[in-house]
Amino acid sequence: MLLPAALTAATTVIGFVSLLVSPIPSVRTFGLFSALGAAVAFTLGAVAVPAALRVLAPAGRPAGRDRSGALIARIAHFSERRAGLVLGAAALLTLAGVASLPRLRVSTHDGEFFPPDHALNRAYDFIETRLGGITPLEVVFESERPAGLRDPAALAAIAKLQSFLDDEPATLRGVSIADWVDQARDALEPAEQRALPLDAAGLERVAFVLEAVARDDLPYWVRDDWREARLSTRSIGLDSEQNDALLLRVEAAARESLAGVPGVHATVTGLVPVFARMEEYLLDSQVQSFGAALLAIFLVFVLLLRSVGWALVAMVPNVVPVVLTLGWMAVAGVPLDVVTVMIASITLGVVVDDTIHLLHGFERARGEGLAPGAAMSDALARSGHALLFTGVVLALGFATLALSEFRPTARFGELTAVTIVVALAAELLLLPALVHTLAPLLERAPAATQEAA
Repeated sequence: MLLPAALTAATTVIGFVSLLVSPIPSVRTFGLFSALGAAVAFTLGAVAVPAALRVLAPAGRPAGRDRSGALIARIAHFSERRAGLVLGAAALLTLAGVASLPRLRVSTHDGEFFPPDHALNRAYDFIETRLGGITPLEVVFESERPAGLRDPAALAAIAKLQSFLDDEPATLRGVSIADWVDQARDALEPAEQRALPLDAAGLERVAFVLEAVARDDLPYWVRDDWREARLSTRSIGLDSEQNDALLLRVEAAARESLAGVPGVHATVTGLVPVFARMEEYLLDSQVQSFGAALLAIFLVFVLLLRSVGWALVAMVPNVVPVVLTLGWMAVAGVPLDVVTVMIASITLGVVVDDTIHLLHGFERARGEGLAPGAAMSDALARSGHALLFTGVVLALGFATLALSEFRPTARFGELTAVTIVVALAAELLLLPALVHTLAPLLERAPAATQEAA
């Protein structure tokens, strides 16, 4: 069992290591230490467990009827007799899962991480209902020339963007150097002069006073000889999709406000752009990590089976459960977030273990001269009992995460447990049907080669 155990450990490590391509530091850290844990677990299993068994010498179980083995044999026999039905049903389910993928939401919202009555959500609601938004949103104005923002037109553009933010339901008006200038005018100018638009001479007087009396505080709002200025505001709690839409609206409003101010441009920063781009980060990391894991595991199958054709067959019962899980998430409205984004890569690395044990037994039976169908039945008879119990143990282990109060972790545990159960069913039903149906095609080329020789 050393070779299949080593390969299953390797594929589990691959599933976790693939998360290192994620741009999210917490996901990379999770993948790195989980891969290390899987490697250590294999080492202990290969070294410490045999030593402990030798020292402790537990009593063996009396031989008896293996009911789970008989059940697995009946399932495999049904799969071979009804191979067309099994493959057709699997194909329809897979197509339905693939068709649902465009509806899969990629979204993260810290307000949805805990139940509605959680203390954190109550604090968010208290702040937003009484004090306004909670998520920082900053706009940085930059001029290409010295003192470029010491211009009435530039200040009018900043004030115009503030008015937009005031009208925008998701944001507050915010604070900027334009407010400081207005307050200084209130203190320096009579009412009839304040009613007129600010001109260059008036701005010079106001700027002189501000720089004299607010020297310590002014750099928070304008600096570098009036080449940079800051507009600071807040938005209400939104998910990444809503933050992305808000970011686009604010950027468009900033461009419109600065249309008549040459040489000045604005950059929207703060947590709103971070949350908005989280959707892109999550989707990219999902695709990259799953692709890396898929390729690496396929190469492991090629190494084990010494055949690209059989390796492709082996990939099917492992990819299908992942597709079905993602399709179900799309239908049920469960989004990919900072935790559930790891489901595809991790489950692929975990569920492939059963396939490796089955295929190792399959190759051994083929080496003994058995035909493909008989070899698969022999492999199931030898390994099916262990596969059934490891699948149950893994599913129960991940299912315990459903008890977590942190919703993304609970969803991750639930969905991973379900995927493992579906993958076990695919091993017992789909893989024998594939072997029974495709063995004649995959064996034809080698046979023809031998006859020609």
